[in-house]
Amino acid sequence: MKGLIIKDIKLLKNMILFLGIFAGVAILMLIRGSNLIFPCTIFALITSYTAIATISYDEYDRGYATIFTLPITRKDYVLEKYLFTLTLGAAAFFLLAICAMFIMSFEGQSLDYIFEQFSFALVMLPIIIIFEALILPFKLKFSAEKSTIVLFIIIGTFLFFGRLFFAQVADLDL
Repeated sequence: MKGLIIKDIKLLKNMILFLGIFAGVAILMLIRGSNLIFPCTIFALITSYTAIATISYDEYDRGYATIFTLPITRKDYVLEKYLFTLTLGAAAFFLLAICAMFIMSFEGQSLDYIFEQFSFALVMLPIIIIFEALILPFKLKFSAEKSTIVLFIIIGTFLFFGRLFFAQVADLDL
């Protein structure tokens, strides 16, 4: 398992420029606005999806044949992918949230407001975990290219039912 994690970290080195640029954009969004929910959530989702993209590198040029000649079972491989994406997504979320708290404190925001924003942002963490838990089985079951079509269908379904749900909630007189 340790070897698989090291392999994925080395694969992410190729994408570090992209993640660095996106982290810079997210920090600029934090500096320009006082909302930390959107940049933290989007940065964690992008980082998680980048970690999930390592499956494409594993598939490339018959990489599975090479990986599974090692003393690694399919269960180990799947467990490593889940641990890697969850850890990387949570680390990206908390890293940007801590940066956001420092930026907000330097801007003169009250601690109550900062912790309120952080608690709202923390609610988004389970959504990120659900996103990862839904995408990984499709990426592993289908190939990386075919799973993109399935991903669009899943996101479209969530958006459709989410829109129906919020339309029903908006019609309620509370």
